[in-house]
Amino acid sequence: MLDLVFKGGRIIDGTGTPGFVADLGVKDGKVAAIGILDEAHRVVDATERVVCPGFIDPHTHEELGLLVDPVLERYMRQGVTTIINGQCGTSIADTSRATRAARDRDDNSLLQKIDQEWDSLPQYKALAEARGLGFNHGLLLGHGTIRWLVMGKADQRSPTTAELTAMKSMVEKGMEQGALGLSTGLDYVPSRAATTDEVVELARVVAAYDGTYASHVRKAIAFGRGDGVAEAIQIGRRAGVRVQVSHLTYADRLAVEWMERARDQGVEVACDIMPHSGGHVMRADRFLSSIKNSLFEYYDMELEEFYRLLKDEGARRFILENNSQVRLAPDQIILVHAQIPAWEGRTLADVAAMHDKEPADMWFDLLAERPPRVSFWMYANRRNKTNTDRFPVLRETASSPVVTCGSDSIMPDPSNPYFHYELQRNGVFPRFLEVGREFGLRLEYDIQRMTALPAQQHRLQDRGILRPGMAADILVFGPDRFFFPEELNPRDASVVAQGMEYVAVNGALVIDQGDLTQNRPGQVLLRS
Repeated sequence: MLDLVFKGGRIIDGTGTPGFVADLGVKDGKVAAIGILDEAHRVVDATERVVCPGFIDPHTHEELGLLVDPVLERYMRQGVTTIINGQCGTSIADTSRATRAARDRDDNSLLQKIDQEWDSLPQYKALAEARGLGFNHGLLLGHGTIRWLVMGKADQRSPTTAELTAMKSMVEKGMEQGALGLSTGLDYVPSRAATTDEVVELARVVAAYDGTYASHVRKAIAFGRGDGVAEAIQIGRRAGVRVQVSHLTYADRLAVEWMERARDQGVEVACDIMPHSGGHVMRADRFLSSIKNSLFEYYDMELEEFYRLLKDEGARRFILENNSQVRLAPDQIILVHAQIPAWEGRTLADVAAMHDKEPADMWFDLLAERPPRVSFWMYANRRNKTNTDRFPVLRETASSPVVTCGSDSIMPDPSNPYFHYELQRNGVFPRFLEVGREFGLRLEYDIQRMTALPAQQHRLQDRGILRPGMAADILVFGPDRFFFPEELNPRDASVVAQGMEYVAVNGALVIDQGDLTQNRPGQVLLRS
């Protein structure tokens, strides 16, 4: 007897072919049959609803977060059943000791809460699954993590021959243990120091294992992505490696055109897009850590020493000249949480004027306070869906076959959710479908790009398509009832998508009739 049958739904199987009405049966965590089915331990009425594969988020940062909060409901409510961690050059290492050594410069309270130890990626998998995961997690190796572990102090030189050999050995070891590929964060320290040749050498190791090279390309923060995307394509061509370009926008038409042309020429490249993004909200101390870690000169400095340095006018001037985030227009920075109520909801420019200070000085003064008194909403509204003058939603990009959806969600601390959050990344998947409807794209096509395409890009051989023998990661929902609230509330980090009725992960329901269950069937997906 089947474990579970979804009966009478419109099956959209992830291949892009037209949907059809049928029953879908599940047994032992796999899709068992599609047709006319009756006998099952549980029958779910899916009439007038879509039944499709679980969505795959190819760009997330939850490799530490899942050890603290293994549920991560904000993904499940979007229909996400698999995410790919270790992005932008930062990842766990093969051992807990190495992970802590590589990441202890971050003012990240998650790291302090992790008491598990692991000596390999399979051991990390066992620890994570023992906690009970709400959905599946894949792992990439972070170039920045590896570079720091091999080269020590962050600086701007190239590796020696011996260091490059050691880095290649670490990549090979990680791929042997089951990593899905390698990521770079070429805007960030220490990856920013890497030449194209260095990345090609490491990507060739990944290619030998049929892994994926994922890149936060150079100049992405400054939105000058063209050269960075061209470099990613060049790396793919020279190394013979599959390429995933990270977190573009619907405005990046030229970059998408280049990727389409490269695929025609044999480079297997695709990208993930954040359909909209409301800007980061960071507590002052979290943002200060981000500033420190963005500059080679301060990367290895103790955080307390960096606090003291902020009192120096010369250091402030240097940071302003070398960190684009600090140079944000003061009317694009809103104080969200503050101990002084009159400041809340006011821009940095407003608060500076209240105190007769220059906005930059006001910002540095607030950043240097211990304990922190404020949280900043940065890039306020800059990438909101209403801001189409700067980030237009272009049909050529929104409809491209190389485009999938990615959230770029950054691990919040569940015990301190207001330390760092991003307002709209909890709703990018319903927004992706909404954009498709706005342009008249078929639902089958959009679902294919959210399921089969990212599965193919990361060689998740048994996911992304509904057919007998595939893993039973399954969604049931009404497309017109699946949404994310339109109104931004920068003070609320807890808003999640609405309308997802059933979510099965490896055959077990984690959302049942819209309610979260106690099932935790997720797996860490290591390459076999």
